[in-house]
Amino acid sequence: MADKEKDIKRVKDIIENGLLCQKIAVGRRFDDLETDISFNYTLRHALQIIGEAANKISPETKLLRPEIGWRTLIDFRNVIVHDYYDIDPEIIWSSVTIDIPVIIGQFQALLFEIENT
Repeated sequence: MADKEKDIKRVKDIIENGLLCQKIAVGRRFDDLETDISFNYTLRHALQIIGEAANKISPETKLLRPEIGWRTLIDFRNVIVHDYYDIDPEIIWSSVTIDIPVIIGQFQALLFEIENT
């Protein structure tokens, strides 16, 4: 698979996992992160996939959208994986409720750009 095809797949993975976070957070509250382990794990896993996919996108594609917080996405994935025991649930919640809508928009724009060039 060529880099462009791989990048398209990874960008779609980011969008899909962002949409998953939004979907499962509908009607939920912050407190649910502590009382519903499945909810908590699903959000963490989706955020982990977003960071991993961002890490694997080619440097050339990343240059198309320098406004995306590439390093932040990747670093957050590393925290989820390696410092999982120390993550403040408020960071997970704000990522899902505040950051994810922005990320989805950024990656939808990137997807349009790479599919049409």
